[in-house]
Amino acid sequence: MLEGSTLLEVASVGKRFPVSVRGAPRGAEHFLHAVDDVSFSIGRGECVGLVGESGCGKSTLVKLITRLLDATDGRIWFDGHDIGAVPAAHFARVTQRAQIQMVFQDPTDSLNPRFTAFDTIADPVRRLGGHSGSEAVALRVREVADLVGLPQELLRRYPHQLSGG
Repeated sequence: MLEGSTLLEVASVGKRFPVSVRGAPRGAEHFLHAVDDVSFSIGRGECVGLVGESGCGKSTLVKLITRLLDATDGRIWFDGHDIGAVPAAHFARVTQRAQIQMVFQDPTDSLNPRFTAFDTIADPVRRLGGHSGSEAVALRVREVADLVGLPQELLRRYPHQLSGG
């Protein structure tokens, strides 16, 4: 595990899914290698994009990092904590869960169409951020919007009114 300004470190991570193969001998195990020996680190304040061909394992890798799936191999550290050691089924109750989220590119597929951008940000602030009271939540939503460069006027818009790019 690297020290200092490293926020996320992925070391030799792999994910294999068991598959059945027609005609294979009974008891023989076969696996689909969705992610194989991936390593990288991301420093605090870095902005990173994940690109690759369709079916190359991008979504599976992100699900491993966000602990929606358990890795078959390797380690995942977030902010100095070995989050890969926490089973995916229990990760929702771990402190780091509030700090790791996925953002999908197409807002119409990934955001609640009945929520404004403000409501979408406010929901996890209320649930995970320990903020209570509408004033505290509103202040934190504006801070988060500023942090990611989202203009305040967009907070009143719905997903279909936002660009996916």
